[in-house]
Amino acid sequence: MKQLVRAFLNKCGIEIRLVKNMHAQLRDAFLEQQRLVGKKDVKVVFDIGAYDGGTALKYKEYFPNATVYSFEPFAATYSKLLNTANKHSFIKPINAAVAEKVGHAILHVNSMDATNSLLPSETTNSYLDDLTKSVDRVEVQTTTVDYLCEEKNIDCIDVLKIDVQGNGLAVLKGAERMLREKKIKIIYIEIEFLQIYKGQPLMYELTAFLSGFNYNLFGLYNLVHQKSGQLAWGDAIYYCDELESSIRSMNS
Repeated sequence: MKQLVRAFLNKCGIEIRLVKNMHAQLRDAFLEQQRLVGKKDVKVVFDIGAYDGGTALKYKEYFPNATVYSFEPFAATYSKLLNTANKHSFIKPINAAVAEKVGHAILHVNSMDATNSLLPSETTNSYLDDLTKSVDRVEVQTTTVDYLCEEKNIDCIDVLKIDVQGNGLAVLKGAERMLREKKIKIIYIEIEFLQIYKGQPLMYELTAFLSGFNYNLFGLYNLVHQKSGQLAWGDAIYYCDELESSIRSMNS
């Protein structure tokens, strides 16, 4: 989503600054995921909010032995995902939104489809209003991480990637069994620092929830600031505490 948003805002003459310090310039979020869980050891990636499958292809570059389960609820973008999956057998496309419960929900279709969300838009930023303006509402199927793992006999998720436009906490709540049993190694999730969607949790709420399952924050990436300098959104990696010893060895 972030690349599309930046391109749109640039056309409008609005500056979104990607701020990095000297150390952060050396940090690539995908490379760090690879360092944490191993290039060849990763067998299962959940790509939640897969859009057209581009991220699944990127994951295959970093994890050549991975099967990527790609979730996309919106029919138009799922069609693009399906086209990508038809060319790459390691992608397993699933036409559903991942949420807290199995069933159905309303997807808010916005002026930029990359900002579609199960949550209605609610922002005080006029330029974000242009991106998230609702143009339609459609009913979509919902599933949960726990349900899919049981259905597909998946006993471990090496990488859980979540980019669902403000609804990340619901995805995590639908993965409580896998989190509780430490069957998710790392989580790569989009985080927000300002309100864009109604009922959307901010970064500190996600961190508090995951802390309850002994998942720790590893790092922040792709941080985007508004013109004023205020943090807007970015990405974060959280890791299961069972990886703590291997992380400590990286520091020695």
